[in-house]
Amino acid sequence: MLVILALAAPSLAATLTVDPSDAAAYATISAAIAASTSGDNIDVVAGSYAECIDTNGKSLLITGTSGSASTTLAAAGACTNAVSVDQGETVSLTGFTITNATQRGVYVLSSSFTGDDLVFSGLGSSSSHGNALYADASSVDLNDVTVSSGSANYGSIFITNASDLGVSESAFNGNYAVYGGAIFANGTGNYVTVDETTFSDNYTSYYGGAIYAGATDTVTSNASVYTDNWGYYGHGGAIYLYTGASLTSTDDTFTGNHAYYWTSGYAGGAIYGFSANAISVTGAEFDANYNYYGADIYMRDGGALTVADSTFTDHTAYYGGSIYVVGAATVDISDSDFASGYAVYSGGDLHL
Repeated sequence: MLVILALAAPSLAATLTVDPSDAAAYATISAAIAASTSGDNIDVVAGSYAECIDTNGKSLLITGTSGSASTTLAAAGACTNAVSVDQGETVSLTGFTITNATQRGVYVLSSSFTGDDLVFSGLGSSSSHGNALYADASSVDLNDVTVSSGSANYGSIFITNASDLGVSESAFNGNYAVYGGAIFANGTGNYVTVDETTFSDNYTSYYGGAIYAGATDTVTSNASVYTDNWGYYGHGGAIYLYTGASLTSTDDTFTGNHAYYWTSGYAGGAIYGFSANAISVTGAEFDANYNYYGADIYMRDGGALTVADSTFTDHTAYYGGSIYVVGAATVDISDSDFASGYAVYSGGDLHL
């Protein structure tokens, strides 16, 4: 009986150490992955690692033990993806700065990925999708992540095929994409949840300086800050919602979001909904946003716009200084304050 119990006992997770200076440890992260089994931990000492890694279907916890300031995965453009998680595994990556020249940081396919204390800087090109992270039919949770100075066709983070993206206590700064400067959700029922995250000076050629949500996607934003995000020819300086998409914003702050050519007929300095299912804003602060139509919120041919307990100040537009609604949308505004708004033609605060 004792033999049977011993055979049935689960194996304990091993911890493998990556340290090029220690002959008893692994010299590279890839070597440690090759030697590991699912459920293992890989601890990586401080240093720069010139490699691309693929977890090859193994569920692993990979940790830079000294944190992102001291540990770099330096793919140097040698591969399309610095990190590949694409065979149904569950992977946690903590404490790395990821560089990969004009290529991508992390690729996740039909898998689960958790990232903590990660830095992505200067990744991608204007022809890429998701220079920091690309997720397809996957679940991704990011905490304490910084994404800056990236370049993409669609989003520094790109999600598609009913992916679920959660971002908390993170920062997106100075990223560019043709659409969706920081985050692009590609339609088909993706979920984006953003908590206590800052988006500043992200920009796009067209729509969604910070976030672009495609058809039937759902965006939830809580206690986050959107500052000076913009598009050259731009609707939705901060957030753009396409047909059937929804936004729930709670305790967010929107400041200085706009279109670069704002006098040329663009709409929604902060938020734009085109045939959006619903926009719900509660406890938000809007200040100094500007665009041609609706400096703060523009909703066209949509479902329901609900605004409660929010403040709108120093907005500027040609029409609908703060909020502009056109088409068959229903509007419910309660317990909210509008001050110091300006419209060149009509609707200093509201154009309904």
